[in-house]
Order: sequence, then structure tokens, then C-alpha cells
Amino acid sequence: MSFCPEANALVAENETSANAFGIFVDNSSKARMLRNTCHGNSAGLLLLNQTYEGELPGGVNDCLVAENELRGNGLLSGEGNPNGLGEAGPPISGWASR
Repeated sequence: MSFCPEANALVAENETSANAFGIFVDNSSKARMLRNTCHGNSAGLLLLNQTYEGELPGGVNDCLVAENELRGNGLLSGEGNPNGLGEAGPPISGWASR
């Protein structure tokens, strides 16, 4: 979900794998991510709080992340990664370092 200041969304009991982002909440508030399984993605669960001049007001506020299983989210993706997800943007990976 993206730029939903009053999302009131429930993302529950899903399984994601082999994606750049398993679950991605971009500048959205009042969302609940419960009991999801995210494995083999570049990033398992990402809440991105960013605002840019000229865009709608945003931010991530009042969200609940609980009882999720996040494991093995180290898939490489992005620029120059022939064994990953390809040229989907800048390099990303769930691991802190490579």
C-alpha cells in the first residue's frame, strides 16, 4: 500500500517469496501486518517513512507488526545482479551486509 494516511488495512496470513519486497507499506498509516510468512525475498517486510516536497502528506504512523515469520530474506536484486531479480532499481537485499 502506498500513500494512504488512513489505510486501516489488514495484511494477514499471507506467504511471500522471491520478491523484491515481501510486504511493502509506503507512507501509509493505521495498517496491521499480522501472522505473515516472508521468506526468500530481498526485504521481507518494509515500512518506508519518507516524504518529498510536492507530494501528498505521508509517513508511517500507528501501524502494528506482530506475529510475522521473517526468514532468509537475502535475495539480491537491482543493478548488476544476474543471479537476482534483475535490473529493478538500486541494489537491495535483506542482509545488513554482503
